[in-house]
Amino acid sequence: MRATVRGATVSTPIRLATDLIVVGAGDSQINGRISNLTPGTGLFLRTNTTAPTLRLQAAETYSGPTVVDFGLTTTVPDQDAGILRLSGSGSILNTTGFDVRSGGTLAIETVASGVTNRVGDATPIVLRSGRLLAQSVSFGSAAQSEVVGPVSVAGFCTIAGQPPATSWRTIRPFAIPDDEGMGTVRRRHC
Repeated sequence: MRATVRGATVSTPIRLATDLIVVGAGDSQINGRISNLTPGTGLFLRTNTTAPTLRLQAAETYSGPTVVDFGLTTTVPDQDAGILRLSGSGSILNTTGFDVRSGGTLAIETVASGVTNRVGDATPIVLRSGRLLAQSVSFGSAAQSEVVGPVSVAGFCTIAGQPPATSWRTIRPFAIPDDEGMGTVRRRHC
């Protein structure tokens, strides 16, 4: 299924019979749960816009791949490939893996209470010149973190943590079991 959701909020549940391919995110959000009707179907963010953020706000239960990439007919190749942002109650615990391609970002908003569980602890993440970001949007007394599965890299990748805009507190962005692959990883801790 191919969808363009520019600037929209989708609150109804989505049941996937085929892969969901979002070609125009346009700073949109999906509040309804994305689940499988057909096992193994997944989410592909292939944006062609200059506002490429798709925010997932529910606990998604689909079991296929999650891919962030440029659209096949993009006219803005110098922009971000897309930003898939997990916030609110948003999580993707059952995906078979994350594939974040050139210029794409998987952004995980942490929670003030401490440990966040938005991605599966053993779910593989492949960064192909992509970015993995843990972003704190609120203050908290506990260290904020996310445990992720094995990370493979190719090209120039960034793994970073970002505290709230007005904070000097340090967050521990990720507990990464092992780095695998042949790429260059730039790790930033704010």
